[in-house]
Amino acid sequence: KQQEFLPVVADMWKRLKQTADEKGVKLLLELPKARIPLLNFDEEKISIVLMNLVDNGIKYTPPGGEVRVRVFKRQKEVVIEVRDTGIGIPPDQFNEVFTKFFRGANAQLAQTSGTGLGLYVCRNIVERHQGKISFESEEDKGSVFSFSLPIPAAEQPSQKK
Repeated sequence: KQQEFLPVVADMWKRLKQTADEKGVKLLLELPKARIPLLNFDEEKISIVLMNLVDNGIKYTPPGGEVRVRVFKRQKEVVIEVRDTGIGIPPDQFNEVFTKFFRGANAQLAQTSGTGLGLYVCRNIVERHQGKISFESEEDKGSVFSFSLPIPAAEQPSQKK
């Protein structure tokens, strides 16, 4: 059903802010000034994606670093970007990131817990919502994970000629 997206972001913020604070990681949120159109999404499932990406950002960012969550509208989609200053992902592992049970070699060395299913689940949820998920990463500098959800035709400005 069509619904507001920002309450899901606010809920994630409330749930993960303390985790970030306890670790000494700054959790920042950038919301658009313009209204975000109503979107068709399963609140519980998209919440899983958001929580997972932000939690990963916090988990793999050393104390003193930051995780920045940005929500913005781009053409016919709403984009959610999670940028961290964490350990990054080795380039030779890029093609495995969204596969089942993937955990970067450096993530395993960081001794964080995890099953390696989070990003695999995220990709499946986003794709079922006709969205896209992608990432950029530089080892020892951080990663940017972003996903987009399509704006329903009814919420798009009409294309008058």
